[in-house]
Amino acid sequence: MKDAPLREGLLLVGGLACLAWPLSMMTGKPAPVPSRLVVAQVVAGDWVTDVQVKAAHEFTWMELRRGEEVLGRVQGPTREGEFECLLAEQGEDLIVAAEFDDDTPETALQVQLWPASLPEVELNFWAEGDLLEEVTIQFYE
Repeated sequence: MKDAPLREGLLLVGGLACLAWPLSMMTGKPAPVPSRLVVAQVVAGDWVTDVQVKAAHEFTWMELRRGEEVLGRVQGPTREGEFECLLAEQGEDLIVAAEFDDDTPETALQVQLWPASLPEVELNFWAEGDLLEEVTIQFYE
């Protein structure tokens, strides 16, 4: 008679343990998903850089160039767009070019460059007609 409560208790605890294992598998912490935004990506000394473009008026096209090489292009007509390109870690001279309609008044174009986990670089341009500006990009200042 003295062993019956102990045996029943062990059977109940064993049954709860069988239920607890699948429950712990379902409610356990999920594995962390690696974020593409936090990891700095470097390819042969160049940063993988996100470029976001916004304009006050619609543009026909917008390009980011290194000399004659086109690094990225947004085809319009649109007011905004984005692309990825490779930019040198130490910074470099780039050309921002855009074409607006002939009847477009003076307008603004904003270009944001964000290389991986570094702070973003924001450039603002004013243009009447087509835009062709040379800029020096420095990610470390």
